[in-house]
Amino acid sequence: MGLNCLNITRACIRIFLLIFPWWLDCQRFITASLLMFSKNNIFRHVSALCK
Repeated sequence: MGLNCLNITRACIRIFLLIFPWWLDCQRFITASLLMFSKNNIFRHVSALCK
């Protein structure tokens, strides 16, 4: 029982370590996309107001 539990824990840690860097990249990409989108929208808004 104890050994089996340890194996499951190790497997979970391995899966987590595989997924975590990918998830971080995903988060960074989403954040960057949202920032770019909002910057473009704000810039467009300001340009429209200044004309």
